Amino acid sequence: MTIGIVMDRLKKDMMTKLESVAAEFRKASHAQMSATTQRTIRENVNLSAQVMQLSEKAADLSKENDLLQGRNTDQRRRIEMLENEQSQMVRRNTYRLKVIDQSLTLMIDSWITLRMSSGHKRAEREVQESGGPTCRIESFLQ
Repeated sequence: MTIGIVMDRLKKDMMTKLESVAAEFRKASHAQMSATTQRTIRENVNLSAQVMQLSEKAADLSKENDLLQGRNTDQRRRIEMLENEQSQMVRRNTYRLKVIDQSLTLMIDSWITLRMSSGHKRAEREVQESGGPTCRIESFLQ
């Protein structure tokens, strides 16, 4: 065998080994790329699911917020109505108390006049000691 033939055979063996190594490298890189791609796809699926859940939760919270804002508005209107009603009742009751006070004053004055005109000295003394009919009304109301 000549050196040329041996060299050709060595070249062919090296080429075969080189092709074999290249094929294994392609196979390994393809497997690695597939694993990376699959992992990326799984992560994307998980993230998509999380985004969907968050979107649904945001929609639910938005609906709840709208409902609560409506209730809040209704409650504020109701409070305003009740405050107006309370104010009216205070005015009415203040007026009624004035009328009652005036009526009591007139009644006491009439009673005193009646007792004095019938000659009751004791009634006259009681009126002077108590400070008059107004003081008697105030002490009566307390």
